[in-house]
Amino acid sequence: MVPEFLTVSVYGFKAYELLIAAVVFFVTLVIAKAVVTIIKRRVHELSKKTKTEVDDIVAAMISIFGWPFYVLIAFYVTLHAVSAPEYVRTWFGYLTVVVTAYYAAKAVNKALDMSITVLVKEKRRRGEKIDRTILDFFAKIVKGVVAAVAVLFALSGLGYNVTGIAAGLGIGGIAVAFAVQNILSDLFSALSIYFDRPFELGDFISFDGVSGTVKRIGIMTTRLTSLTGEELVVSNNDLLSTRIHNYGRLKERRVSFKVGIEYGTPLKKVEKAKKIIREIIEKQEGVRLERVYFTELGEYSLVFEVVYYVLSPAYEDYLKAQEKINTEILRRFEKAGITLAYPTQTVFVRK
Repeated sequence: MVPEFLTVSVYGFKAYELLIAAVVFFVTLVIAKAVVTIIKRRVHELSKKTKTEVDDIVAAMISIFGWPFYVLIAFYVTLHAVSAPEYVRTWFGYLTVVVTAYYAAKAVNKALDMSITVLVKEKRRRGEKIDRTILDFFAKIVKGVVAAVAVLFALSGLGYNVTGIAAGLGIGGIAVAFAVQNILSDLFSALSIYFDRPFELGDFISFDGVSGTVKRIGIMTTRLTSLTGEELVVSNNDLLSTRIHNYGRLKERRVSFKVGIEYGTPLKKVEKAKKIIREIIEKQEGVRLERVYFTELGEYSLVFEVVYYVLSPAYEDYLKAQEKINTEILRRFEKAGITLAYPTQTVFVRK
């Protein structure tokens, strides 16, 4: 039998109904908090056993759902557990849908931000140069899409027919895409540059007769500094539509040149010339000889083809090596009495 004081009406509710509602509210609140806390603890324990950042991202997403969300869920359960008016339960149900959509969108955005941070950290750990500009821009686009989906979900929960809205957005999106297709082309080219990595910040590249050092990879354009110092601004789409020579990926530099000596040089000196060239290159530091051959009876000279590798990508190291080799060839040939050829013609007159 219910005590008399519990049958007293308060704002249209019996006192015992309010007591039941309070108990249901606090029990639901405690259970919701306990469940989330247990999940977070398990995820945290798992993160200590794994090297991936996925569990940390999941934990961060769960942390988004704080006390306001728990209170809302507790109120929602409480209103359905007691004989609350239908309109109250209905409107509170609408509020729950809207808040849930908000927190879900916020959790997805948090996961996206953390994923970008982890990706950038991993790239830098491996020594790769990276600019977050492109990632942050596309993250904003994804966040906009997530927000739109959350709004549509909330409207659907409120009883609106979102099919027409979604169709309208789709048609509008196609119209906008046609209107700004050049801009979109540059945007997706930027994304392709980021993921495919044909070049990175600091690389020296050459394309269509243009050369420069990459200083910034932007959303629409890539900026380079040319050898003469001016800034070059190139559309991302135009850049990927051509062949790019990336000298920043050089590990070593291949050098090929020819040396010609005069016709009439005795065979022994021809053989000695080959030996001299080989000895000079083999003694150079930071250089690996590929081959030296007497390859051609040219129009005005006996031609040797020489190929070697400079074991450094630096252009300065190549110039220094080639200078030393050329100087030493001149000195050794002069000492051996071997004459370098130059374009001449000898006319023989028969009498």
